[in-house]
Amino acid sequence: MEGRVYTPDEVASLFNISKNTVYEMIKRGELRAFKIGNRFRIERSEVRRIISSSASRRIDV
Repeated sequence: MEGRVYTPDEVASLFNISKNTVYEMIKRGELRAFKIGNRFRIERSEVRRIISSSASRRIDV
């Protein structure tokens, strides 16, 4: 595990989405997270994976 981990609130702020959306992404398996006690944490590498996968998507207009 890398040193930096994010809370669902921090991930929501980074992606400009709601905290509930982050939890739904975790539930659907779209965002990998782990628990410390009863709180989710997301590794920096996972945040980077989501950024690169969304950047590589092509939008047709």
